[in-house]
Amino acid sequence: MLRIPNLEEIHRKLLEVPSLIDGYARRDAAFLDDTLAWFSSVERILINNQSWVAAELSSMRGTIISARRGHHDEAPEALRRTSRRRVMEATAERMLRKALETVPKRFERDVAMIGRAEDSARELVIVARQLGLIAHEQGTTGGMAADRSLWRVLAEHEHTAKYTVYMRSVVGLSDSILLLDRVITR
Repeated sequence: MLRIPNLEEIHRKLLEVPSLIDGYARRDAAFLDDTLAWFSSVERILINNQSWVAAELSSMRGTIISARRGHHDEAPEALRRTSRRRVMEATAERMLRKALETVPKRFERDVAMIGRAEDSARELVIVARQLGLIAHEQGTTGGMAADRSLWRVLAEHEHTAKYTVYMRSVVGLSDSILLLDRVITR
């Protein structure tokens, strides 16, 4: 499972696709280069996170490069009246669409697990505030509201320990503290 900051980095890259598609709609000459650059940057992120999805994206990028060099999947008759640029841009758009299907699907399980851990963090904060383990003002002064010492207190308390055990088993200690901090500061 990927850690939360890594998933968020991938999510931010996926949110760049609408601006790429806007470039396609405007017939922006930079659309193809921007799309290739986007694929390369997402591949690097996935490689850094040791995700095999990087290979799939690399293959998609290769399809765009192939179209740029004049090789097409389409039958020659279908391409007779289509400009080379349109074929390249249509290929790039098709590969972007495919990437938007592939990448989120790979991380669905991770996102679901984080969602469950976040639900548990909300419950934990409610119980901890009722018990006086977390002050209602905590988290309003800026900075980290949750740290390892707070986590230790919550993990050792008989009424909150089950939440910490569950969260830690689902997303690990670092992400559990991150989620707890986010819930407290909201």
